[in-house]
Amino acid sequence: ASDQASLASAQFAVQNSETGLSTKISQSYISTRATVVNDTYPFFSNPLLSNSMLNISSVAFNNSVLESQVENDFSGAKASLATWQTDVAGYSTSTDIVASANKSITYLNQIDAYFNDLAILFNSYAVGTNSTGVSAVSSDKDIAASDQSSIESTISSITSAIQSYQSAQLSFTQSQANFNSQTAPPDAATLAQAEASLTASKASYQ
Repeated sequence: ASDQASLASAQFAVQNSETGLSTKISQSYISTRATVVNDTYPFFSNPLLSNSMLNISSVAFNNSVLESQVENDFSGAKASLATWQTDVAGYSTSTDIVASANKSITYLNQIDAYFNDLAILFNSYAVGTNSTGVSAVSSDKDIAASDQSSIESTISSITSAIQSYQSAQLSFTQSQANFNSQTAPPDAATLAQAEASLTASKASYQ
């Protein structure tokens, strides 16, 4: 009975951690999309188009290579979010939740690279052409740094949730093995040994 209770508890732990990981992925997508859209769409002209260009009033950039890289990163971040949304919408009970979580981390790493380049651009190569621009650069630096930190925290959170799920799976496998060993019928060698012991016991009473 104790082994059966342990097995049931371990199975519940797997289900609970799987639900937690699935929820973590969905919530991470929602929060990450909000971060990209709300905080950085205003940095671009025509942010919904594929060829979005950085365009911040009264702010100039003196590194055209990095500026172009950020624009490419932005397109990549939008593509990652679109694919991630499709993945989340397609979740079912047959979904490999660990594979989905690792794909989410891949998307997040791509978005993290975008925020990293954005932070470098604002910190080292953005110049306000007037007081409004100077204020904008200062604010945008903080936004990029905060958003990058948030993305990296999300990556760590999903990684921890994966580890929790895998740990629960391992515990369930061990509990199942213990339960099976207690309930499995004796094998031929065990039966032969028991029969020999019984024969010897009978002989001692003769």
